[in-house]
Amino acid sequence: MKQREYLEIEKRLWKNCFRCKDVQIKVTEFQKAARDLCERLINSNDAVRQILSEDFTKEEYEIICEEAATLGLNVVISNRYGKETIFLQKNKS
Repeated sequence: MKQREYLEIEKRLWKNCFRCKDVQIKVTEFQKAARDLCERLINSNDAVRQILSEDFTKEEYEIICEEAATLGLNVVISNRYGKETIFLQKNKS
């Protein structure tokens, strides 16, 4: 995935995170940004997986994981040296 495209989507995710006011509108916009992130990964010929920021809330991770599952991506959780990292990964099929 092109770095600039990812950064634009990441800005939209942070702009619409749950820490902001007017939660219902933010949830919808966050879902759209999460879906865009997943679709860009799926359509990218250069990327197989995408790391997620570790600063999202549990609810935000759930939304991203739901969008990923809907679009056929795997959610991979890696625990290394006591640090948990979450990735979205394309299916190997």
